[in-house]
Amino acid sequence: MTIQKRVAEFLGELGGTAFPDDGEAGAALRAARQDAQLMSEQMRQAWMDFLGAETAVHPVMLVLEDLHWGDFGTVRFIDTALRDRRDRPWMVLALARPEVFDVFSQAVVGANKKFRRSGQELGRRRASGWCGRCSATASGRRRSSTW
Repeated sequence: MTIQKRVAEFLGELGGTAFPDDGEAGAALRAARQDAQLMSEQMRQAWMDFLGAETAVHPVMLVLEDLHWGDFGTVRFIDTALRDRRDRPWMVLALARPEVFDVFSQAVVGANKKFRRSGQELGRRRASGWCGRCSATASGRRRSSTW
């Protein structure tokens, strides 16, 4: 089985678009469906492989809206990737209500943050400057200031 097929199968499971149980599903996927721990590990590895492949080609920004409604498994996947792929050109923009810290521990939600903006509106000018700085940092070069 190719790496791309394995990644597609397990990202499909992760995203709720599972491959059918017939002959289309690979042996690794069929085995993981019988073992929750194996499934979790395979989905995590697929996510890390996908992120590694994408960031090898171009910078990546993952936007999470309403993270306070998120699930712990997703937060752990992203936290692991932030730690293990910190040398890659990628970032997470997580938007949430302040109660996100009640839902997820400060250790998980706040451990990898570069900065936190809370309780203030981020205007167009400030947002444009912030995105430009993040993009330049992620790609290693300056970008156009027109967003």
